[in-house]
Amino acid sequence: MKEPHLLLLNKNVVELRKQLAGVLSAKSARAFDAEIIGNVVQLFRLGEEHYRFASSIHGSHWRQIVSRSYYAAYNVSKAIRLTVSGHYSQEVKDHEKVGSLPDDFPNRNTYANKLGLLRDDRNLCDYDHTVTPADLSSTVADTLKLVGVLVIDARKYLKTRKVRV
Repeated sequence: MKEPHLLLLNKNVVELRKQLAGVLSAKSARAFDAEIIGNVVQLFRLGEEHYRFASSIHGSHWRQIVSRSYYAAYNVSKAIRLTVSGHYSQEVKDHEKVGSLPDDFPNRNTYANKLGLLRDDRNLCDYDHTVTPADLSSTVADTLKLVGVLVIDARKYLKTRKVRV
């Protein structure tokens, strides 16, 4: 992401929008909001792209399936978090929030647990040369299923918030 970019001005665009409320014209406020929604859509679509790619990989490449599935979930999660809380970060620590979905997100507790485990699996697949599929917390098929359902749930959730992806 190249500067200047709206998401890089402040780690929370909802707070930034509140701070600018008194100085933005109605037209500028609509443009600001449209820019944020545009970024949400792009993040969600990036997640979908990772998921489609993961789904297309031959099962013998299980490391790549797990890795791409994780990035699918991570980007979908980022889209949801940006929509609801206005939070956006490019910091490595943001990956810790992959399962931090809003309280009203469907199956939130399940996702909070399983997405954290998927992050651990992704780290094993990407960095541990000794790992085998048996070492992972979930099978590759279950990982793909989890992320596929997350994408569906996130699409429905964003629609309730007037975001069309």
